[in-house]
Amino acid sequence: LDLRDNALRGSVSSAFGSMTKLKVLLLKGNAVNGKLPKELGGAAGLTQADLSANAFIGAMPADLGRLSNLRMLNVSHNGLSGELPHRLCGAPSLEVLSASKNRIRGGLERCGAALDARGAASTMRLFDASENNFDGEP
Repeated sequence: LDLRDNALRGSVSSAFGSMTKLKVLLLKGNAVNGKLPKELGGAAGLTQADLSANAFIGAMPADLGRLSNLRMLNVSHNGLSGELPHRLCGAPSLEVLSASKNRIRGGLERCGAALDARGAASTMRLFDASENNFDGEP
């Protein structure tokens, strides 16, 4: 589903979570707002999600870590806050995680531990969490 660079407004429907065959969700560059629904973690077939350059707020749902086929998640350029879910960092197929230019806070220790646990099996190629409010040790 490619809806990039339109003038869409409103929130993401929790119904996306029941779309188990949906592989790609591209909503970049709209005016979509509100919280990311935790039900999105139920979209089992999702491999790519670009939700960047919108107006999302609140914490990223930990249920996104349930997406075992997810290879790319881009939530940069939003107003997301809270901590980065460590389950998401440990998602088995995740290659690209871009969460830059938000207001995400806290430490990266739990996320780092999740990546360490993946070890040699890690597929992570890009982890961009720049321009947030992280603290503690890198």
